[in-house]
Amino acid sequence: MKMINDLQAQAIARSRGLSRAAESLGMRVEPRPAGGRFRALLRRGERGQAILEMAFLMPLLLVIVMGVCYFGIAMNNYLSLQSAVTAGAVNLAENQSLATPVPNACTVATTVIQGASNLKPSQITITYPTSGSCAGGLVAGTPVTVNATYPCVLPIYGMNFTSCTLGATSTQPAAQ
Repeated sequence: MKMINDLQAQAIARSRGLSRAAESLGMRVEPRPAGGRFRALLRRGERGQAILEMAFLMPLLLVIVMGVCYFGIAMNNYLSLQSAVTAGAVNLAENQSLATPVPNACTVATTVIQGASNLKPSQITITYPTSGSCAGGLVAGTPVTVNATYPCVLPIYGMNFTSCTLGATSTQPAAQ
């Protein structure tokens, strides 16, 4: 019991800076460094520091995470568009090389392109650079080029940081 009282007395003496009183009781108390009290006051207010730092950084981290997610969606749309344009151009090149070409080859190619997964068909713009349209510009033995564009909007928390257009082009050689 005496030891607990001695430890309590020493703690009280240190916290109040009563080194003389502690010495009169026969305890040895080391003096504090010059800035000790100031550092003790600063340390006392560190309880909410982590929550405050998190409150400052969380919005920034959420914006970065949302930006990465929307970039991933845009990249997925681009890859879907490129794949669909390639499939449409291959289909058109195969139809062009037939002895009796399919009369609606461009419609079939357009349907193939608009069938792209997770893209809205009404927003896909398809062009055939041979003559502006597919109907009169197909010549047997020439490569087929198909272009398509798709709008890309990157909203983060309701703000449109950038609006872009995804474009894909595919040139397929004439099938033999």
